[in-house]
Amino acid sequence: MKPLVLCCVVLGVFQVWGAPLNNEQKDKLKAYHQDCLAQSKVNEDIVQQSRKGVISDDPAFKTYLNCFSQKVGFQNADGAVQKEVFEQKIGKNLEDAALLKKLVDQCAVDKENAVETSYYIAKCLRDVAPNLEIFKVDPDVVYLPNEVAQKVSLIHKDCAAQFNFDDQEIENARKHNTIFNDHKYEPYFHCFLKRQGFLNADGQVNKDGFEKNLGRVIDDQAVLDGLVSKCAAQQETPESTSFFVAKCLHENLPIYVELFPKEIPVSDEIAKIILQHGRECIQETGVDRELVQKTREGIFEEDPKLKEFAFCMGKKAGFIDDAGEPQLDVMRQKTGQLLKDPVVVEKLVKECGVKKETPQETAFYASMCFSKNSPGKLSITRFGVLSSAQKEKGQKLIKECSQESRVPKELVLKARKGDFVDDPLLKQYFYCISRKANVLSEEGEFNAETIRKDLTELFNAEEAEKLLEKCSKKHDTPLNTSFESFRCFYNSAPEVAPVF
Repeated sequence: MKPLVLCCVVLGVFQVWGAPLNNEQKDKLKAYHQDCLAQSKVNEDIVQQSRKGVISDDPAFKTYLNCFSQKVGFQNADGAVQKEVFEQKIGKNLEDAALLKKLVDQCAVDKENAVETSYYIAKCLRDVAPNLEIFKVDPDVVYLPNEVAQKVSLIHKDCAAQFNFDDQEIENARKHNTIFNDHKYEPYFHCFLKRQGFLNADGQVNKDGFEKNLGRVIDDQAVLDGLVSKCAAQQETPESTSFFVAKCLHENLPIYVELFPKEIPVSDEIAKIILQHGRECIQETGVDRELVQKTREGIFEEDPKLKEFAFCMGKKAGFIDDAGEPQLDVMRQKTGQLLKDPVVVEKLVKECGVKKETPQETAFYASMCFSKNSPGKLSITRFGVLSSAQKEKGQKLIKECSQESRVPKELVLKARKGDFVDDPLLKQYFYCISRKANVLSEEGEFNAETIRKDLTELFNAEEAEKLLEKCSKKHDTPLNTSFESFRCFYNSAPEVAPVF
């Protein structure tokens, strides 16, 4: 088991910082733990059990608690309770003022000696507020690669829908540790674990599937074997087996596995740079913007211009030079700014910074590799991405306005590639879409609020305002106004093909 994981597991009983801990706090807790283990000579299994709320009366464990309580500041060197420190540190994890007062009044109490005081504090916190963060583990969080996480997410949604559960309800219950309080979720777990390979089609435990799935996130073979031995146990029915397996893994995994794709935050400054590079490279390469959009969902089609686009983006980011040589130090430095995990960064750089037969192939491979293996998506990828509702609305308008305007399909297809032919039927088509989308009146007046709202959903507020000002200009006729507006939006924000 990783040292940090072990440390955080055994420190759960007196963890007093809000989650997640930063590296400095984790290092400090690890040092406290090692010191207190050495002083108390406590059996680590007893400390492990405290994670589950089992507060042993073992003398060595009491000594451990006292050592730790003093180090985090609940008690001073003489063993007396420091109420102000207690209230301050507990308060960081608690928004309920009444509960905080109750904890201070009932738990921050001196007993006959220092050791009994720390033992009393631990039991009192468990009894009065068992769900408080100080009794929860702050383990390492492990993120699945995007490609795997996307598949897991689809299975999760399918299984939730199959049994009429809201998928977000299940995820919230999982995160808040309440999902195993209700056996109504048994069918969901059975579906999910079976499709993940933990169980066979007949509901029997599949130990090979266990090892394959857990091996993705557990490096220590002894820990992996222990989990399989403990959790791969058949119960009375396939459904009860699934519930048992899921609960057992939840309680015994030494890490927290983030099953679904996460969004990697990007600063406004970096987001603007990426956005600008994307626009420049779309213009320079003439790539089909729909192919660029697909890459945001992990779909990379074999297309020469898409590979040129990847090369252009790689050069602007400094990931690759003009000769097609991967710049590993730049990859390492810039990826590290976003992911913050040097182990993950180094793995990505080694896997993805590989020279191929041409500069374009090298850049394309790197882009595809980062997309599939990164522990999440950059939040910048939400820019210009239409929601399902927006796409449905767009398709409806396209169908209606194609019929009403009788525009030849080839003119629309040309416009989608950037060739806006000066044709009255095409202008009538754009005018129809603008009116039905409520962005333009019959007289050719723009509805600024509607446009601003729609653009803000696709971009940030600043970018939306800039596009609104640039492309919402009135021309001599309503038809020309809508035509020029569509052309302006297409050329000014090429990372998203306008809905037409």
